[in-house]
Amino acid sequence: MVIYKTNCKICGDSFTARRSKTAKIPLYCSQSCYSIEMKKKWNNPEYRESMVEKHKENPTNYWLGKKRPDMCGPKNPNWKEEKGFYVYNGYKLLYRPDYKYSNKKGTIPEHVYNWTKHNDCKEPKGYVLHHINENKLDNRIENLRLMTRSAHYKLHRKHGTKNIKQE
Repeated sequence: MVIYKTNCKICGDSFTARRSKTAKIPLYCSQSCYSIEMKKKWNNPEYRESMVEKHKENPTNYWLGKKRPDMCGPKNPNWKEEKGFYVYNGYKLLYRPDYKYSNKKGTIPEHVYNWTKHNDCKEPKGYVLHHINENKLDNRIENLRLMTRSAHYKLHRKHGTKNIKQE
C-alpha cells in the first residue's frame, strides 16, 4: 500500500488516498468532484462519440448512461407480443410511450396505469400503491390501495413479507 498526497483536479483541495502500487493515482477528493468532471465529459459531443465508437462491438456492456432504446417495449426479449406487456421484478410493465405518466422508456407498471386511469391523476409523491392480496400481477382497482411509503414498509414488516421493494 502506498499513501498518496495530492490535490483534487476539480476543487483543488489537498487529500490523501491509499492505493496499491499498481493502481492509478486518484484525481478527485470526493464522489461529488468526480461527478462534476463526468458531467463535463458527457456534455462534450466528441467524448460521447468516442465512447460510442469504442464500445460499438459490444454495446450491451456500455449504454452511455441512457436507458437502452433497443430494449424498450416490443424490442425487449421478455415482451409478450400477444398480451402487450412484459414482467419485470414481478410487475407487469405496459408499453405506452404516449401516455402522460409513462417513463422515458415509454413503459408504465400496469397497477400504476390502472390507478392513474381510474383517478385521473398521478400517485402523490411519497406514496405507493399496495396490492392488498400481495399478488403483483392482480392489478384490479379493488386490489390497489394508496399508502405512504412508511406505512407500506411497516405493513410488510408486520406480515413478515420479505419482498418489500417500493412499488
